[in-house]
Amino acid sequence: MPGDRFDRAVVAVVDIESFTTHRPGDQGALVELFIEMLNAGIDALTGLTIDAWSTGDGAIVSLGRVDPIDDETVSRFLDFVVDLIAGLLRAGVVVRTAINYSERDRIVTVPSGSSLRGDFVQVGDGINDAARIITFCEPRELLISDSFFRLLRQLDPLPHVFHRNDTFRTKHGQLLQTHSYVPSADETGIFYSPNSPLHRYKRFSSFPPIKSETLDYFVHTGLEYEIRKVVSRAYAAMETINDTKTFMSSSEVLKVLIQMQYDQDDDVIIVSRNDQRGFWNQQRKSEYLSYLRNSCADRKYINQRRILVYPGTDDEPGVAEGREVLAPEEAALIAELKTLHRPNTFFKFPSTFLFQYEDINALKFGFTLSRKYGFAVIPVPAPEDADPGDLNPASIAGLLSRYENYDPLEGPMKAVITADERFIATLMAQYEEILRSPHIRPLS
Repeated sequence: MPGDRFDRAVVAVVDIESFTTHRPGDQGALVELFIEMLNAGIDALTGLTIDAWSTGDGAIVSLGRVDPIDDETVSRFLDFVVDLIAGLLRAGVVVRTAINYSERDRIVTVPSGSSLRGDFVQVGDGINDAARIITFCEPRELLISDSFFRLLRQLDPLPHVFHRNDTFRTKHGQLLQTHSYVPSADETGIFYSPNSPLHRYKRFSSFPPIKSETLDYFVHTGLEYEIRKVVSRAYAAMETINDTKTFMSSSEVLKVLIQMQYDQDDDVIIVSRNDQRGFWNQQRKSEYLSYLRNSCADRKYINQRRILVYPGTDDEPGVAEGREVLAPEEAALIAELKTLHRPNTFFKFPSTFLFQYEDINALKFGFTLSRKYGFAVIPVPAPEDADPGDLNPASIAGLLSRYENYDPLEGPMKAVITADERFIATLMAQYEEILRSPHIRPLS
């Protein structure tokens, strides 16, 4: 085979994040600072021969062409990369970095008189796999291959802490096992941390491509429109989550409510639409009560403020006391909820006056809202034909309007879950307005 083989090589790829979004003048300044700091770091590696190539918006840095890959060189190279990243981040240059170890790279000598600059080109899995790994790398993250991690495990002690990730699948179908750098206490807030809630979803950051033979099969059987619709919705769903911070649950709403982490310091506000047939009539409501009881097992009260919306007006006989409008099972449920609520945190409100609060009124099956964490869980009948655009907070009212005659016996509802700041703020403001209404009545 042409070229001289590396026995062992370590390669780091460093990319400046969102480089193309900067103006040309700013791009030049970023590259100048990047090269200056890269050269300073390489110069500090006295006694080692480091090869480096510019990629335009970053660099490839390689060790092993001259020096043996032993414990000392591996440790020094890793420290060099970590220090380089930290310096760049502190200087305001956000980068993504991948390190890989390979035993199959080669050097191809550049012929004299070639238009290519430099004496040689490095080719092989070292650079190729590092380039693939970096596509899964978050801004400010250092991501290393499993082969490089196994090399590090020979060091005693291991110089840095790494988190083993789920397997990534490249667009070529290659499986990549990687490890994310865990920043020290001094580096918290500088480096990306695998403790981020986003981290567990990294492997879903891009959709796998559909194989051409699979696509051809569906196209030739007359199902091109259907598969195009499915794929488009998948991409549109991800776009909706990113743009609106809103999505529809895959589980029924009750499961969503009882799986949420209970935080005693949270202020959970609830509007229960007892003027509609829905959640309270579900047979599994006992699970919700059990969740509430268990959540406050070592405390006297739950962390909720609740408004029960009932049919009618507050001047109808008996309604003010909650009589004549509740089914027996609802009355029993409310009686137990009273024992779980702190005084002055459980209210009822007549539906006749709810129209004054447009956004809350549109949520015909109510909602649960976490004031501390800024999200709302909104029950909706499970719409099989809902487009991702229906989940925009501004469109939820239209989605719910389709279910004027919803019967809970048709099946449990799912939930639209949103963290849209403006929508959450609107619901909270209208909730507080209802509490100040002359028509509000305490239940606890």
